Amino acid sequence: MKWVLLTFALLTSGSANALDEKYKFCALTGWFHGFKDTFTADLAQMKISDPLDSTCQAVWRDAFSRAEAFSKNGKVTDKTDGELLGEGFQFKSRINSFILKGAGY
Repeated sequence: MKWVLLTFALLTSGSANALDEKYKFCALTGWFHGFKDTFTADLAQMKISDPLDSTCQAVWRDAFSRAEAFSKNGKVTDKTDGELLGEGFQFKSRINSFILKGAGY
């Protein structure tokens, strides 16, 4: 229940997204791999234009570490954690909606 309330608060806060659009999917791929959600991570990875870009790799590692820490303590430690959580929730929600719609639900 805390997860749902935290996510709702983050999505409705109206704060600007500070994730750099160019590296957004690098961050999301790392974030979902940090949670061991390889299905969603693989989908996010498909949107990365240059996976060998050193900045993309650094963003991936940072997001991965943040997700691992969050999965252990359940705490948002800074603005970036909150943005990753919100972006990740939106991305995963869109995927789930698409899958359910395609399945006729």
